[in-house]
Amino acid sequence: MKRKLSVARAVEAAGILFELNTGETGVLAMAQKAGLPCGTEEEKKSLMLEWRAFVHAAVLYGLMVQAPNVVVVEYLRVTQDMLRNLGYSPEEAEAFVDGAFRSYSDPMVRTKTQECPAVFFRRVL
Repeated sequence: MKRKLSVARAVEAAGILFELNTGETGVLAMAQKAGLPCGTEEEKKSLMLEWRAFVHAAVLYGLMVQAPNVVVVEYLRVTQDMLRNLGYSPEEAEAFVDGAFRSYSDPMVRTKTQECPAVFFRRVL
């Protein structure tokens, strides 16, 4: 039986999904095992930005496929708050949305999700 969530609860669940998949310790451990550059602070910051953008776009795509449009819009609306909570300045948040996030959301919106890992590796490496 599928349970319908309120818009607020659905957005909250999407935010939790984002948080669970973007924890710095886990992401950096994964990156280290995969041999991705993450030794310097600059590399870590770049990797985390890309991974967060990838996950944010993936959560958005999941909502676009499964949730009512109002949930999608509300999830996008809380993007700035999510980024602020992660320590991004307003300028960094804007750059995140217009840069890294757009790199992943464009293929997902076109239902070309299989392109996203290549985008990630191209941007990180």
